[in-house]
Formats: sequence, structure tokens, C-alpha cells
Amino acid sequence: MRGLLLVGLGGVAMIVMLGMWLRPGNDEAGQPSNTTRQAERAALGQQSLARLQAANLADQARGMFFPVFDVKRQQIALGMFQHSTELDPALPDGYAGMVQVLATLALLSQDEGTREDLLRQASQMSGTALELSPSGAWANASNGWRLAVSGDADEALKYARLSAELAPEDGHVLDLVGIAALIANEPELAAEVSNPSRVRSGSGRFGARNIWGVSQLVLGNYENVVDAFQGAPAAGAPVSGPSLLFQAVAHDQLGNFDEAQRLVDELDATWPDFPSEFLVQRIFPGDADMRKKILESLAKY
Repeated sequence: MRGLLLVGLGGVAMIVMLGMWLRPGNDEAGQPSNTTRQAERAALGQQSLARLQAANLADQARGMFFPVFDVKRQQIALGMFQHSTELDPALPDGYAGMVQVLATLALLSQDEGTREDLLRQASQMSGTALELSPSGAWANASNGWRLAVSGDADEALKYARLSAELAPEDGHVLDLVGIAALIANEPELAAEVSNPSRVRSGSGRFGARNIWGVSQLVLGNYENVVDAFQGAPAAGAPVSGPSLLFQAVAHDQLGNFDEAQRLVDELDATWPDFPSEFLVQRIFPGDADMRKKILESLAKY
């Protein structure tokens, strides 16, 4: 069985490679009309050019959230969100963005002190975002993600569901709801917000396809798992270690043992030190049965 992730910088480097597991395809992004976006920007510009610049910067960084496990990408986005708050301290967007990135970095940290510090910072930024925008979908969704990473599943799901009601078609909000639901062991909610038939709007690319695939794995709909991850390359998402991992488990559960073996062989050849146990623990912290099923499937090959 594959070993746990090594401690230290080598571990961080491996996490960076994991980033592609939730890399979304281009086909899932629905764009608001140019007229609507121009009107929104014009309204912001009338308030303050600094606010317009801050909003534009936060929107650009927002589209960088996936792949989630790409540490360097998250750090770049964090700097952009921070600069947005410096340009306009009264705009909630930069704070909401900082919350989602700080929580993600906490999720990936193997040092308990660092993890606690990142979550403390995320909590402070979340308080500011919600104070500035108590009914803002992004502020509520990022807080739900922070709470999920912190291990407070019940509160996380409360904020996740609220944010989905506040912005039922915002692709970025729905992605935050979906990943929070996965971490909080609520696959039905993750499946609901990542369903391929659901309308999504927003700039950039979304992670719905792979969130859907992982939710279907937990729910035992293995054909859907295969369809989700097999369709990712055609949609612009590259093959990754986690996508191979989840496909292999789905094929094993379907009895397609030769295909499962092929995928595990490809995983071993491409990522020989792939940290299966670490990844599984991070994604399914509250689902011991799911962790056991995945690792037992891999142990066969």
C-alpha cells in the first residue's frame, strides 16, 4: 500500500502536483452578458475608480481557485485578494477571497501550528467579509468552506446551503458549496450543486465536473464517476493523479479489474510517490468507510 506523504518541503511539492485533481473544463462556465458586466463595472466606477480596480482584481483571482490543491496558485491568488482589500478596504470581495485561500492552505498544511494560524487568519477575514456583506453569497460560501476545513461540519453546511440559496447560479459560489459539502460528508449536497445540468454563471472556469465525480463516488454511482473523469480531458482538464485514483476505484467497484489495473499502473508510472492515504484523509475526514473502500481497492493492485 502506498505510504503516507513525507513531512516537510517534499510533502508540499507533492501537494502542488495534486492540484490538477479538481481542474475544471472550459465547457462549464456560463458568462454573464457583456452588457450586464459593463453596467456593473460602470456602476462601481461611478462610486470609485479604486473600488472598480479592487473588484476587477478580486474577480480575476476568484477564477484562479481551481485547481484547489495547487499551493503556488493559491499563494498568487492570496496576494491578489490582499491587494484588493488594500485598494478598497470597504469592498467585501477581497476578504471573502482571502478566507477561501487561507482555509485551503490550512487544509494542505501538515504543521499543526501553521494550520491553526491560517485558520485563525481565515476566521478574522471571514468576520470582516460578513460584517461588510452579511447577505453576500461569496462571504457566506467562503465561511462555509472555512468551517468545513476547521472540522465544524454542521455550521459549514448551514452557511453552504444559505449561500446556494443566495446565489443559485453563481458557479464560483456553487463550487465552494460543493467542496465544503464533500469535506463535511454531505455528498448529496455536493451532487446537487455540481450536477452537470445545473445552470452556472460567472467568469473563469469552474470545478463542478470533478466535484460531481467525487460526489458520485461517495454515493456509489460508479458509472457516473467514470463518465465525469473520462470527460475531463475533452473539456480541457488534464489527466491527474486524483482523477486516475477515483477512476480506478470506480472501475474496481464495477468489476472492471483490468481497467482498474491499467489506471493504477498509469498512476504509479506518472506519480510513483503518489500519497494516496494523505489525499484520501484530506478529502474524506469524516467518512472512514469511504477511506477504507478507496485504500482497499488500491491495495488489490
